[in-house]
Amino acid sequence: MPPPDARNDALDYRGGLLGAYRLHGNGQGTSVAWEALEADPLGDAEAGDLWIHLERTAPKARAWLKAHARIPDAALPALFSDDPRPRLAHFAGDGGDVAGLVIILRGANLNEGAAVEDMVSVRVWIDEHRIVTLRRRKIATIASMRDALLKGSGPRDSAEFVSRLASGLSDRLLPVLARMDERMDDAESSLASGEHDTELRNEIAGIRRSAIQIRRYIQPQREVLGEFARSAPPWFSRADQMLALDAMDGAARIVDGIDEIRDRASAAYEELTVLAGERATRQSARLTAVATVFLPLGLIAGVWGMNFDNLPFADHEWGVWIILGLMLLTAAGSAIAAALLAHRR
Repeated sequence: MPPPDARNDALDYRGGLLGAYRLHGNGQGTSVAWEALEADPLGDAEAGDLWIHLERTAPKARAWLKAHARIPDAALPALFSDDPRPRLAHFAGDGGDVAGLVIILRGANLNEGAAVEDMVSVRVWIDEHRIVTLRRRKIATIASMRDALLKGSGPRDSAEFVSRLASGLSDRLLPVLARMDERMDDAESSLASGEHDTELRNEIAGIRRSAIQIRRYIQPQREVLGEFARSAPPWFSRADQMLALDAMDGAARIVDGIDEIRDRASAAYEELTVLAGERATRQSARLTAVATVFLPLGLIAGVWGMNFDNLPFADHEWGVWIILGLMLLTAAGSAIAAALLAHRR
């Protein structure tokens, strides 16, 4: 039997349903067929909250969200946005729609062949007894939460789900930061040993770019999680709020770690720039010394190589000295002009 993802991605399981699960309130969960979702699309306190995981780009999934999920129309643009930043928005229920909130989170892209800093996004609709998650690319944290739920160690309800999702996304960034930190250690060691080549400069610049790209999403995500904890819906318990605060602290630690790596990379790059400037200055000084040595020789060779028969004042008794004096006056005038220009600058 093919794995669930392969079956659903083939669009022969109602097109776009990646998985649906009933949360039993004790960490245990069971898979739910689409027919059961149609009969009970909202979940309830007695049977257990629902988690519905959808492929965001699947037409049938989008159509179901618009027509049957009873999510307010105002919330749909955020769920379908192509490249959203982390955000949180509350929506009131009216006209048969249920009240809830949209939270958009970002995590490291751990898919094969992808750049880690090319962050993946997960869009979440949450109401009192239901979670709807949407993704375009596979998200390792979602797969881990599904496995934990089926093994009996998953979230108990919709409120706990979001906090555990956010914490899981932060936890998967920790190894990424550790690898960046190791790369930065190696770069700093190379710098201290006197290596100043282009490859080292590119490595440090790459680390800094990665840190900036990750921070671009994690910093607002920390703020979103803080707002999520402070403006929790009425159905959140005190324990749920504490879990949300823990998730915010996890994102804050990621931001602090990214800031440290970015600052180290910036400092190392600036040091490389200074060292490159000093090296260029030393090379220029060497060239100047060489030119200083050969300049008198060039002057003597030029004077002795002049065709005196055709020079002005060639017939004059002091002709040669007059020519040399004019050369010296020209050189002195040029030096004075250069000094005046340098002073004005």
